[in-house]
Amino acid sequence: MENIETIREMVFSIGAKINAPMEDLVIRDRRADFGTFHLEIHGDEYHYIATDRGRVCVREIARDLDELLYFIFSYITSSMASTYELHPTTP
Repeated sequence: MENIETIREMVFSIGAKINAPMEDLVIRDRRADFGTFHLEIHGDEYHYIATDRGRVCVREIARDLDELLYFIFSYITSSMASTYELHPTTP
């Protein structure tokens, strides 16, 4: 199991390779209750959780680092795709 700081470093490194917005790469370690994700480590599981107004909206549970990174980047790349759809760049 990796600690949260190591995971943050990995997310920033991978995110830089795909030019992800820095604000999407932040890995919080406590809930903020405004729809953003945070990461909790419980035993041998990673819990990637989004809460809004005190309620859990999404809870992704990963048992290994690759699965966790998949969850994290599926949301990041979805956000990037939505932004591109609304504001496409022209070559």
